[in-house]
Amino acid sequence: MRNVFRIALPLTLWLVSFSAIYALHGMICAGTWAWLADPDRGQLALVAAWGVAITLQVAVLLFLRHPRLGAPPGLVRWVSVALGVAALVAVVWTLFPVAALPPCSQRG
Repeated sequence: MRNVFRIALPLTLWLVSFSAIYALHGMICAGTWAWLADPDRGQLALVAAWGVAITLQVAVLLFLRHPRLGAPPGLVRWVSVALGVAALVAVVWTLFPVAALPPCSQRG
């Protein structure tokens, strides 16, 4: 059961991060939280959430590579670490727009 957890953890964390950050993005644009309605604060919150997501993915990758905490050497270890790297790249790539673009487009 631990091996299934090790294999599923990286991509599950990416999915949760992706969903949570874009939910935050939607709440910022909808004006759900008045204190985040300011575009600069909203952008800062999104960049901070992106940074937390990257940090968590790096922590999971280090966990999977740790000699005592990770899977024993073999296929499960290789697959879990490979998925950890893929999930880290996915967090950086798919959530980059929240850091690079303004949070909400202005409709005129």
